[in-house]
Amino acid sequence: MRVLLVRHAQSTNNVAAYEERSRTDICTAEIERSFESRRVHDPALSVVGEQQAEALVRSLLFDPELAFYLDHPAPVHCSPMRRTLLTASPLLAAVPHWRGMIDERVYEVGGSYLCRGGVEVVEAGATPEALSCEFGSQFELSAALSSPAAAGKGWYPLDHRETREEATQRVEQLASWLAEVEVEGTTPLLVMVIHGDLLGYLLRALLGTKARFLHYNTACTSLECAGGRWTMLYQNRCEHLSGADRTGAEMLSVVS
Repeated sequence: MRVLLVRHAQSTNNVAAYEERSRTDICTAEIERSFESRRVHDPALSVVGEQQAEALVRSLLFDPELAFYLDHPAPVHCSPMRRTLLTASPLLAAVPHWRGMIDERVYEVGGSYLCRGGVEVVEAGATPEALSCEFGSQFELSAALSSPAAAGKGWYPLDHRETREEATQRVEQLASWLAEVEVEGTTPLLVMVIHGDLLGYLLRALLGTKARFLHYNTACTSLECAGGRWTMLYQNRCEHLSGADRTGAEMLSVVS
């Protein structure tokens, strides 16, 4: 089984991070506080991000390593956060055999929160009904999100900002699930359009390493699993980006 991991396109939060972390007039701690005061819990894509999402499609459609998979069904798992869904939307429109899945397990490390006046405020996230209304033409809801128990409730399961320990445990469960999918042999390719920090956690869990991984916006990483053993085929591939369109490096200072 091959797994294609894609970081979402540039969001408005990424723009704020770049602007704040480029400042030289205040100290690092003040930069972080300023950024946290600007970030929103569920940002859309920036104008550059929309262009990156379209460039990603062109790149994948002409990738010889994916030629076989483009003509076969493949699940495309995205977090319930709008920046991943908006990134995957053009791809799903271009590859009719692939099907989108809104997966509540693959949200960004930290979860759904914002900071105002130095106080962290947890946001419940979009309800299944809202997600279906905006993205239902291309995406199915996961079994958990489509269950009667989830009706009318935001997707975020915690009442606090997710801790690193909680994120690590969640990613270990994701890694176990991916291993089960490989054993079942139900899909030759599984695509995940997710988040930069989560990508780092997941790669460490799958590969058994303590290394840190940077992914530019819409950069791709591919792995192959055979007999429970993972092999990285490539990491942070982003030939479709150049110059000002290659964004996301500002997150290196905070990527886990």
